[in-house]
Amino acid sequence: MVLQNIIFPKKDICKKDILYYRQEKGRTKVKIYEDLKGQEKLFKEVLVMENGSVCSFFTYFNEFSLNKWQEYTDICDFMLSISIEGRGKAYLCQCTLDNGKFKNKILEEKPFDNKGICELVFKIQKTICGGIVFLKLAAEKEVVFYSGAYKTAQNIVNRVKIAAGICTYHREEYIKKTMGLLSGAFLNDRESLLYGNLKLFISDNGNSLDCNKISSEFVSCIYNKNAGGTGGFTRCMLEALNEQKEQGFTHFLFMDDDILFEPEALYRTYTLLSMANDKYKNATIGGALLRTDFMEIQHACGESWNNGRVESLKKGYDLSKTYYLLLNEKVVQEDYNGWWYCCMPFSDKLGISLPLPVFIHRDDVEYNLRHSKKFMHLNGINVWHNTFENRRASNLEYYNTRNLFILNAIHKPEFNWRKAEKQLFIHIIGQICKYHNKNIELFVRAVEDFCKGPEFLKEQEPVKLHQSIMGMGYSLEDMTEKLDKYNKNWRKQGLKKNSLYKTEKFKLHHIIFANGWLLPGKRKLSVLPVGVHISHLFRVKNVLYYEPETGKGFECKRSYKELVNIFKKMYGIHCIMRKSYDKAAREYRGHYKELVSTGFWKKYLEMED
Repeated sequence: MVLQNIIFPKKDICKKDILYYRQEKGRTKVKIYEDLKGQEKLFKEVLVMENGSVCSFFTYFNEFSLNKWQEYTDICDFMLSISIEGRGKAYLCQCTLDNGKFKNKILEEKPFDNKGICELVFKIQKTICGGIVFLKLAAEKEVVFYSGAYKTAQNIVNRVKIAAGICTYHREEYIKKTMGLLSGAFLNDRESLLYGNLKLFISDNGNSLDCNKISSEFVSCIYNKNAGGTGGFTRCMLEALNEQKEQGFTHFLFMDDDILFEPEALYRTYTLLSMANDKYKNATIGGALLRTDFMEIQHACGESWNNGRVESLKKGYDLSKTYYLLLNEKVVQEDYNGWWYCCMPFSDKLGISLPLPVFIHRDDVEYNLRHSKKFMHLNGINVWHNTFENRRASNLEYYNTRNLFILNAIHKPEFNWRKAEKQLFIHIIGQICKYHNKNIELFVRAVEDFCKGPEFLKEQEPVKLHQSIMGMGYSLEDMTEKLDKYNKNWRKQGLKKNSLYKTEKFKLHHIIFANGWLLPGKRKLSVLPVGVHISHLFRVKNVLYYEPETGKGFECKRSYKELVNIFKKMYGIHCIMRKSYDKAAREYRGHYKELVSTGFWKKYLEMED
C-alpha cells in the first residue's frame, strides 16, 4: 500500500520548487512526460537532473515523517520505492533534531546505471526510529526521476469513507477548480484508493451554481438557505447523515471553498486514517494553513483557544527551511483546528450533536472542543488560504464577541461576567486607539444579543440578522483615487516576508502621551493598512485604512467627543453584563443541546422532510 507519494510542483497549484525538492548542486527542473495508459495519453511531471546535479527531497511535501508514522500507526515495514532512469546514486537518509542540533546520516546507498526505467527499493529497518527520512539523488549523467512512494506491505487496518463538505457563497471559480482537482485525482480514477471512498457535498448558500450539472455519483450539490458558514457545513453534514445507512461514512472533512490544495493532501489523509492505531483511530486530522502570498510560510498548524485569546500554533514557520520541517514534527497541546481543512470522525450519532447556529466565526472552535480529543498533523497535509492581517470587516466584531461569550458559557463555566467584561474592554480600548468609533455599536449589540440567552439563537432569522449587522460599523469602499493622492507608493507597500508575525511594541513616548491623545494631532491624512499596529497612529488625527490587495478602505478620525460617548456606552455594557451575563451563560450550558439536533437544524434551514 502506498502511504504517500513523492510529488512535483504544478503550475496551477504551487510553483515553489523548494517545497518539493531541494537543488543542492547543478541544475534540476520539472518537465512534462507523456505516458500512454491503454489508449489514453497522460501527461505527468518528471524531474530531470543534469550531469553532476545533486537533489534532496528533504522538503515539506516529500520528506517522510517516520516519527509521526511510527506514533500514529503500528506499521513496522516502511519502504521507499522509486522509478528512475540514467546513471547516479540514490541515498536514503535520516535527519533528527537533538537539542537544536541536526543529526544527519545515510541509511542506505544504491547506485544505478540504466537506459530504461528501473525501480529501486529501500527498506527502512525496524531499528530506525523517529526523525525525518528522505531521498537524495546524485546524477553522474542525466537522470530522469519519474516517481517515488513510501509504502508498506501491511493491509489496511481501518475502513475509511470520507464525506467532504464545502460551503460556498458566490465563489464559482474556486468550486470549479476544486472539482477539477478532486475529479482528476480521485472521483473519476478507478485505480485510486479513494475511488468510491470519497463523496463531496457542496452547500450553495448563494444559490448561484448549476447544482444539477455539478451533481453526480460522488458529488452532491445542494441549494441552501444563507445561514452562514455554519449553516452551510451543517447542511452538508445533514445530507451525509441522510445517506449514512447506504454509504457508511466514517469521517467528515470540512473544507473552505476559497482554498488551494494538493490532492496528495487528501490522499495522505485517507492513508493515515486507514492505518491509524487504536490510540489515534478516532483522532481529528488537522490540515496546516499556509499563506497564498508567501506559499512557504505556515500561518497555523493547530490552534489554542485560551478563553478567546486565540493562538495559531507554529505560526510563521518558513517551511522551505529544514529546521522548521523538523520543528513542525513536535507535538504540542492544541484545542482545535480551523475548518479550512479538518477531518473528524463521523457517525449517525452526530445527528444529535451538530454545530451551533452561530452563522460564522468560532463555530469550528466550539465543535472541536465538543468532539475532538486527539489531533494528527503531517507535513504535506495542508491548504493555502489568504490570511487576514490587512483584511478586517466590521461585522466580524459582532460575531467574534457574541460567539466568544457563547463558547465560553458552554465550555468554560468559570469564565464569569467579570472576566468576559475585562477581555471585551481590553479589545474595545484597542478599537478606540485605532479610532474605530462606529464599531462600539457592534459590541453593544453582541452583548445584548448574548444576554437574551439561547432562545435568541433559536428564534432569530439569520439572513435578516446578518443584513442588519452588515449595515453597522464601517463598509469598505474603493479608495484608490485617495490612496494615489496621499501615498503614490501604496501598491508597493504590501507585506514583506521578513516582517511577517513580528510583534511590534510600544515605546516610552507612546505610553507617556497615551499614544498621542495628550498631544495635538497631525493635520495631514495618514494612509495605513488595516492591520497596522496601534503605535503607528501616534498623534494621527485623520487616517485612511486600506486593504493592500484591493485598494478598498474607510476613513476614521480622532474625536474626544466620540471618546466620551464610547465610555458612556462601555458603562452601559457593564450594566448589562453585570445584570444578565451569568444568567445567560447558565441558560446556554443547560439548553445548548436543543440547538444542535437534527430536528432543530432542519427547521432552521427550512428543509423539507
